[in-house]
Amino acid sequence: MGKKIIARSQASCGEFIQGIIGGKELIVSCPIDMYSYACVEVDGPIYPLAKKAKEAAVRTLDFIGEKKEVLDRLSIQVHSDIPVGKGMGSSTADIAAVCTAVAAVFGVQLESTELSHIAVSIEPTDSTIFDKITLFDSRNGTVIEPLGKAPDMYVIVLEGRDRLDTIEFHKIKKHSGHPLDEAYRLLRSGIEKGSVEDVASASTMSALNNQRILPKPYIDFILDSAIARGAAGITVAHTGTSIGVLVDGRKGDMERIEDFFVHSHITDYYKVYGRKIINSKPEVV
Repeated sequence: MGKKIIARSQASCGEFIQGIIGGKELIVSCPIDMYSYACVEVDGPIYPLAKKAKEAAVRTLDFIGEKKEVLDRLSIQVHSDIPVGKGMGSSTADIAAVCTAVAAVFGVQLESTELSHIAVSIEPTDSTIFDKITLFDSRNGTVIEPLGKAPDMYVIVLEGRDRLDTIEFHKIKKHSGHPLDEAYRLLRSGIEKGSVEDVASASTMSALNNQRILPKPYIDFILDSAIARGAAGITVAHTGTSIGVLVDGRKGDMERIEDFFVHSHITDYYKVYGRKIINSKPEVV
């Protein structure tokens, strides 16, 4: 057995914003500390590989100038802590982790923009592949605007019970809601100022706008209950089934808010747990 590399890429709790901004459908993902891991080993045991992971490996080899046949010498395993089909970026994380690990085996460190172009050649991609909060065209891999680091924030994830195939949803989606330019200006200002309140307000605007596209059950109850207990707002998986309650890391009462939703027993959301909103990109570990 030869060189061995493990890489990881983070999840998202939906998006701070997703919708029409400047006349185009764009996203700003909400990155959190849950991960997919890819282990790549030269001349190790061969394991069955999911279609997207295999495609990520093949396209990465092509990008770095290695022959496709090299794949036969690579042992690739993917393990993920990220729920599938909930709008939490599991596919992007799997693809990004595999790309990062395969490139690293050959001594190549992919830039985020390079990784984005590989990833979107497989499927629409979240902006979790960047180490800053980023306005991103998820379909063609274009960075519209890097916004900066997220302020000190946590999210209480209300993980949806149902699953949604994002690719199929995009095929049948009939409209994109109202333009979100005002929400985006507020988000950008919030990131610049380090204002949790502004970031959460912008995210809440986008979440409510998304109700006419992919409604989330009990969203008004969740939002009102969260605000009443000191939360700053909400985020949603715009093409998934989960909701996140945004909490100021400096003054929010995470335990109190999380405990309330754990004991609310809203049947559409079968898991409740807290996560940190992070500023990082796919990396070798």
